[in-house]
Amino acid sequence: MRASRDFRLTWAMILSISACRQGEGGNHSERDVPSDQALHRDARTSTDDPIRLPATIQDLFRVPPERAVVALDDVTIGPNGRLEVSPGDVVKFAKGKGLFVRGGQLMAAGTADQRIVFTSLADKPSPGDWCGLVFNASGLPKDGADPWPGSVLEHVIVAFAGSPWSPAKHTTKTAGITIAGYLGDQKRPTRAGAVTLNAVEIRDNKSRGIDAQSDAPVSARELRFGKNDGVSMTIDVAYADRLAPAATESIELLGTILRTPMSLPSVVVPYVVVEAIEVGGWPNDPLAVLTIPRGSTLKFRKGAGLSSGGYFSGRIEAHGVVFTSAEPEPHPGDWEGIQLSKGGAADFSDDTFEYAGGNGHPVLATTTRTAGSLDVRTSRFRKNAGPAFDNRVTCERSKLPSRRNVFEDQPPCRLKKEAQAPRPSH
Repeated sequence: MRASRDFRLTWAMILSISACRQGEGGNHSERDVPSDQALHRDARTSTDDPIRLPATIQDLFRVPPERAVVALDDVTIGPNGRLEVSPGDVVKFAKGKGLFVRGGQLMAAGTADQRIVFTSLADKPSPGDWCGLVFNASGLPKDGADPWPGSVLEHVIVAFAGSPWSPAKHTTKTAGITIAGYLGDQKRPTRAGAVTLNAVEIRDNKSRGIDAQSDAPVSARELRFGKNDGVSMTIDVAYADRLAPAATESIELLGTILRTPMSLPSVVVPYVVVEAIEVGGWPNDPLAVLTIPRGSTLKFRKGAGLSSGGYFSGRIEAHGVVFTSAEPEPHPGDWEGIQLSKGGAADFSDDTFEYAGGNGHPVLATTTRTAGSLDVRTSRFRKNAGPAFDNRVTCERSKLPSRRNVFEDQPPCRLKKEAQAPRPSH
């Protein structure tokens, strides 16, 4: 009994010293967490008290298995920092707080039987209680410096996040998991390791489940989504093949340029295009082709559209696809339409185009050089604010009986005005 009392006294002193250190600055290393051996000497004492995460992690901070963990402040894992969370751990965040990984590593590897949970500290949690997990490479050293190591989430649950950061010092995005800021310039790309998501369940988050809006290297498999405010993910279109198949709610797509061949996965939920997407690759690279599978629905936010060609050559292929508005109450002209410029091509069949033609523009606009690069057949145009085409060659070909295109509400063509011949003088 005496030995047990002596140990409890010693453990109380350790907790007291640890609390003082937290109050003095919040910077911790592995030595601030008692060793596995010490924690398991007296299960009743060691497991009743949650481990508190420090505000800044600059070296190794390891949490033993099956522990309760709390974060009462924002937690930043900086360069050389590494947070290791073990199977069975439950990490709870205070209201409006979150975990920000910038230059360091988050290694949360649970098991199928002992998953790791990142969630709210509230007694009755609700979506948006805490900010979420953010991986942001913005401002990190470029090529020539030590690369940023990758992070791993495996057999993990992320729930009840999506609160805005206050102040918005880390990111303006709101999601359960945010991956941002990886895009470097062409000469000095950001050397950031992959964020690996394996058997991760993302549910009950506000705004969206995942927000991955840059050229981050993301490795993902066996993702599971619950309800996340109507949006499973907001992702760069280049991520779609890796992330989209697991979606149970809408998928928001963005990304200025798609430079590589991409076939969107066939999903039962709609794709929502939130900003203009251009399809095109570098001259010496394989042709960038965006293939949209039969049965897909692409909804476009106001002012958004799809284009191919211009600075980069590319091609769009869609068969049995609905192109429509993402507005709650759609109207003709909600979205711009699809444009082909020099080097662009498209092949459409059995498609529906509706609520396009913003500012009276044609639904499918071509230049003189791309008129022969657009093939449209057995498709339907309805409730658009502009005509289907603006090029004579494309227009006349689309009206052939063998094409069987259907045009409602608007004439199929609005040809560019041609110079009138001068009237004869008397």
